[in-house]
Amino acid sequence: MPGEYQHPQETPSLVQTLRTEVPRILVLVGLLLILLVLLTKFRWIHCSQVLKVGPINMPTNWCEVYCTYLNGPASKMAIVYGDEGIGDPDKLSTRIQQERLDQARPYTVPYMIRIEDFAYESIKGFDVVFFERARRITPAQAKAVKEYIASGGVVVWIGDAGTEYYYQDVDVADALARNLTTPFYYEDFMQQLNITNTMGGFGPLTSYLGVKYSSQFNATSNVTMVRVAKDNLMIADLVDEITFKTDVPFASVTFNPSGSSEVTKLTVGSASYPAIVEVRNPRVSAVYVSFPLEESPSKGLINNILDYLVLC
Repeated sequence: MPGEYQHPQETPSLVQTLRTEVPRILVLVGLLLILLVLLTKFRWIHCSQVLKVGPINMPTNWCEVYCTYLNGPASKMAIVYGDEGIGDPDKLSTRIQQERLDQARPYTVPYMIRIEDFAYESIKGFDVVFFERARRITPAQAKAVKEYIASGGVVVWIGDAGTEYYYQDVDVADALARNLTTPFYYEDFMQQLNITNTMGGFGPLTSYLGVKYSSQFNATSNVTMVRVAKDNLMIADLVDEITFKTDVPFASVTFNPSGSSEVTKLTVGSASYPAIVEVRNPRVSAVYVSFPLEESPSKGLINNILDYLVLC
């Protein structure tokens, strides 16, 4: 009633406030941690880009926390290889192992997969997959690469891998058998292969790699790798120019600036060619390297690429 005395509302005590707000804060912190793990796992951000926190006797940065408690100490790497094309996959595997040992990182032996045995199921659990000396692949294998990238994986594509498409014998035999009941099935099947090869570049993978293949070169002298995107973590602490001491084969490619960024370039005399190209959409999904990575004149480059892509 008007004029009746009303008791003022009691102010919650500190204990009551904490009982109400602390659970909400913990839920918020938990959700933020889950988000940070997902952003790191799928490479939307690099663990080194997260602010360093923590007491002195605990992991003091997100990379250590992520690798020690959340991801496990060693990431899984694979190398898919064949018999034709640029590079030496055995040497690449050896150098990766040596770089990890030199950096006192968990010992990692890349899993070797021959190109004829490669399918999505064989690589779906790996953090990063290298493709080297694998010039010839099938349309089905190109589809497997797309699936792997779509699932959150990262590829390091080297040289002229995936520039020539073919059908395996079992697929040709199946097409001939189907042709007995479906006229022109075999002709249509082979026509699709011809269309794929006439696309040029890396065929249906061109847009996924951010570059289009043109040709192969074998440079015998005056080959220098020059930093372009100097803030990129793969080359941030390298010198501006590094000269190859030996002959080096490399692929001449053009990159698509709308979907990729040129990290380094090769200069041969007065000419220049993209050397390392990164694709983000917006996470890192592919890194293209035009020369055999195991022949890199910079030891730091391989270390940086490994730390950038596999984290642990």
